[in-house]
Amino acid sequence: MILDGVFSHVADVMRYWLDQGATGVASRRSLFCQLGILARGAPPSPHLPPPRLHFGEVIHGDYAQIVADTGMDSVTQYELWKAIYSSLKDENFFELD
Repeated sequence: MILDGVFSHVADVMRYWLDQGATGVASRRSLFCQLGILARGAPPSPHLPPPRLHFGEVIHGDYAQIVADTGMDSVTQYELWKAIYSSLKDENFFELD
């Protein structure tokens, strides 16, 4: 599959920055969860020395299940809050569509 190289590269980049001393990794659900990168070898935080954390950005869904399925430490719904704020502020509700 052509995306195997993408999965491998993303995992290598994550490992590189963690080896450089990064204390956490943030990822967008659309990239990491839906494409299955975590399941293909990206380093989940339980296998990393503390205090490294893996946070995911999610706009909707069963947050507890997403954490359980991916091995992330936490998820945030930042984008949804930003979309709600911008939609109300600018009276442009298409951002929520």
